[in-house]
Amino acid sequence: MENRLLYQSAFIGGVTAALIDALPYLNFINCLCCLGIAFGGIIAVFYYRLNSEDGNETLPMPLIVQLGLMSGLFGAVMSFAFQYIVFLIMGNWQIELMKNLMENMDEIPAVWGDLYDDLQNEEFQTFAGFAILIRSLIIFPIFTFIGALITNRLIDKKVNR
Repeated sequence: MENRLLYQSAFIGGVTAALIDALPYLNFINCLCCLGIAFGGIIAVFYYRLNSEDGNETLPMPLIVQLGLMSGLFGAVMSFAFQYIVFLIMGNWQIELMKNLMENMDEIPAVWGDLYDDLQNEEFQTFAGFAILIRSLIIFPIFTFIGALITNRLIDKKVNR
């Protein structure tokens, strides 16, 4: 039962982090020190504690590490898939946002115009997909672990008062 709960918690935390990271404009939450990704770790700990038989007991550190890192790995893979789906539906909305911002500027640096043209190349978009996956596989586990660790500490302090 505990293994099943661990995987369920990690999966739910990973889905939460992935959706926050992949959905247009909602992913700007991650500008605040990857807060949206850390939220996946928070959700994973809450879900685990709510559904475990001894929810008020302190979770051991190895369990928190496993829960945080697994949430991050699930989230990284799902974020990559969700971002691809968003790309298919909306196109590269971030490039379009940059283009709209550049059109509203009085004076555009020459480098930006060239950068926009370069970002439209097919080779760059293929490379960007792999770069996003690698970035996610590094960043997600770190920040979901941090979210899980902080949440567990805060809950332990509140329960032990």
